[in-house]
Amino acid sequence: GNPHAVVLLDDDIDNFPLAEIGPLVENHRFFPKRINFEIANVIDRGHIKARIFERGAGETLSSGTGSSAICVAAKIRGLIDDDVEILVPGGTLKLSWSCDGDIFLEGPVTEVFSGMWLD
Repeated sequence: GNPHAVVLLDDDIDNFPLAEIGPLVENHRFFPKRINFEIANVIDRGHIKARIFERGAGETLSSGTGSSAICVAAKIRGLIDDDVEILVPGGTLKLSWSCDGDIFLEGPVTEVFSGMWLD
């Protein structure tokens, strides 16, 4: 699977040194295959602000699996309702999860890079 470590913070995540702490969490001995790391602020029962550090890539604008992990972590702790909007630097994602079955995700798709692989 795609492993995630989620930390729900009281302090504003805009001030969190994710570029410094992200690699330390990603490569911590607790995670021998490395891990994706998300930090988030629960704003209210329907809104979360988040930043995402993906293993091997660094901080990203958005992540479907990362946002899903945030949704599950907040829902299990009883902090959000079944439907939540997660505000990430790349836009707003709408997630729905009722603690059983699939997580439903809706959001914008934007191409941010294009390239050609030359052998």
